[in-house]
Amino acid sequence: MPPAALAARLTQVALAEPRTHALPCQPSCELLRFVQYSRLMRFPDTIDVEILPTGTGRSTLAIYSRSLVGHGDVGVNRARIDRWLAALDEAP
Repeated sequence: MPPAALAARLTQVALAEPRTHALPCQPSCELLRFVQYSRLMRFPDTIDVEILPTGTGRSTLAIYSRSLVGHGDVGVNRARIDRWLAALDEAP
C-alpha cells in the first residue's frame, strides 16, 4: 500500500491500544512516534515507526519499541511489535 495509507493504518492500530498516545511531529515528519504507559506503574515506552516507500504504491516499515525506565522489559516491547504487526495484517 502507499506510504500515507500505511502510516494511517499503523496510527489506527497504535491508538487502539490502551494508554497509547501519538507524540506530535513537524508537518514534514517522516517518523511516527508513540508513547505507551505500563498499566501498573505508568512507565513510558516509546515506539518509533518509519514508513519507507518501496516502489509505486508500495511501502514497508521499520519499528523500534523501547522502555525509557529500568533495565529490562520482560519481553513487553517485542510483544508489542508482534501485536501491532499482526493487527496490521488483519486490518481491512
